[in-house]
Amino acid sequence: MSRIRLRCGELIAFDGQRHRLLRNVDLVLRDDRVEAIGGHVRGPFDREIDASRQLVAPGFVNLHVHSGSTVPTRLVTERRYPALFNASYLAFSPRRGARPIGSWERADAGGLATAIELLKAGCTTVVDLGQGIDPAAMVAIYGQLGLRAYLAPGFRSGAHVFVAGRLVIDWLPDEGRAALQQAVAFLERYAGSYGGRIQGMLFPYQGDTCSDQLLRETKTAARALGVRIQMHAAQSLFELHEMVRRTGRTTIQHFAALGFLGPEVILAHCPFITGHPATGLPGDEDLRLLAAHGVTVCHNPTTLLRRGHLLCSFDRYRAAGVNLALGTDHFPRDMFQEMRLASIMGKVAEGDPGAADSLAVYHAATIGGADALGRPDLGRVFPGAKADLIVVDLNRLGALPRRDPVQDLVLCGQPSDIQLVIIDGRVVCERGQVPGIDEEQVAAALQTNAEEIYASVPEWHATGATVEEMAPRFLEPMSEYHYTPPAGSQPH
Repeated sequence: MSRIRLRCGELIAFDGQRHRLLRNVDLVLRDDRVEAIGGHVRGPFDREIDASRQLVAPGFVNLHVHSGSTVPTRLVTERRYPALFNASYLAFSPRRGARPIGSWERADAGGLATAIELLKAGCTTVVDLGQGIDPAAMVAIYGQLGLRAYLAPGFRSGAHVFVAGRLVIDWLPDEGRAALQQAVAFLERYAGSYGGRIQGMLFPYQGDTCSDQLLRETKTAARALGVRIQMHAAQSLFELHEMVRRTGRTTIQHFAALGFLGPEVILAHCPFITGHPATGLPGDEDLRLLAAHGVTVCHNPTTLLRRGHLLCSFDRYRAAGVNLALGTDHFPRDMFQEMRLASIMGKVAEGDPGAADSLAVYHAATIGGADALGRPDLGRVFPGAKADLIVVDLNRLGALPRRDPVQDLVLCGQPSDIQLVIIDGRVVCERGQVPGIDEEQVAAALQTNAEEIYASVPEWHATGATVEEMAPRFLEPMSEYHYTPPAGSQPH
């Protein structure tokens, strides 16, 4: 048995309905749960933490992470892909028969770096949607570092590949069904490990690469396992056009007709629905379907903004009754940035400075994500909740003056403000340090793996391009320094 008392200057607690602010209050943890808030709780305590000048809050629930993936994503960031409707993720697609880029990533490099970054940014629960890195290796990494993680090996009926310079879908339904069964076996083996901190969900990759039959089988398997489903859906105009061409419906309308939607379903991104001006499809039919079926939409603002798109809009989804959560997707894995950008995007989309306010996006980063997982004991602080907490120090120039803790976190917070991360009642990160981790060694491994991935580009790229041809540097290194005065300039 372990007991910790935190003396909180401020505490974001939960009153059964919503987040509330308490000042100068004690918070007592017993083992993996919150034991008491306030009052005079008698000792003894195994540890006392003085947070009397700091804010104590629930840890972030990061609902959409791809471990690793930083290196390949950086290659396509800030590049135009007009033939793909600027869906930069499709530029990763290999030419037919080539080894995909994700398979070059190493768990001891990008995978470990992901887990460290998440912890230091105050993410106490994460959903890791596998791409290239072995999910069994990520189980060990998350488990040993103390994170609460839902892992989801991906599967699909077809893959985007380039043939003669044109993007097509290679349909391999037998491989898709086999991969689903492998994902089920993975969950049966690992879910519940590391004291229950490791769980799983099913992850059919994308709306346009999964057959109707595979989605039906996914629903059946999820029901049998009692797990959630997450997939990328309505994430690009490329996908929207493909689904309308193939089915005569939007992605959301097709899923509804198929019987796929439900409260266990989380759809990542989901901007390109009816009513978004870029789709040319008027009305709120897709929003109505999402709300009616209890679907959660996981908003990943940084990824969307990089492609030049907006969610139209955060408040519109909320007003329709859609549960919203937040995720960091690829990089940086910074929930402060995601909250801030979600708020700014919402204001721009509505033309209203009061839209997507700080409390709304903070709710998405905590309660919204927890509700999507069916976990009322996460994302909030109350007696009996899981002891998953962050201690944040905002007493610095740039964050001061302090007045409203939620607004302070959203407008000014950054990962370096986090002093402690506590998961299951155990301190797993303190003053930006993860116990037992040599960050310089991890950084060196990440850079080495990045060089391997850069060298691999001609092996999978659609045209056999080198990394420099695929992603030219903005500043090309000079072999020798020469200065040429601008034409017409005069010496001083």
